[in-house]
Amino acid sequence: MKEGSLKILLSINEVYPLLVADLSRYSLERRGERVLAEIGLLVEGRYLAVGAAKWALQPQMVELPAFALVINDAHPALFNALKATPARMRAERLRNLANLGLHVDGGLLRI
Repeated sequence: MKEGSLKILLSINEVYPLLVADLSRYSLERRGERVLAEIGLLVEGRYLAVGAAKWALQPQMVELPAFALVINDAHPALFNALKATPARMRAERLRNLANLGLHVDGGLLRI
């Protein structure tokens, strides 16, 4: 792994129902890109809640298989925030950021 990137093994369980419901629609290969895009949008501050949305919380599974995310300096704010986070806590930080992004995107939380 080169110096300008971080590899994080991420698994998501029923503690994050919105994230499980959202990501269970995507293939394993696309989940990493989807999570990274959601977190990136949140970090860049592009989410604006315009109203409440209703989420169908009926995921096909209660836990998604672990998948790897590689985060590099193409997303500098996210990369720097995760690099400053202790390695054993990075996956939890990613789960929380993605969950926040989904709450904002769904209108459940306003920023």
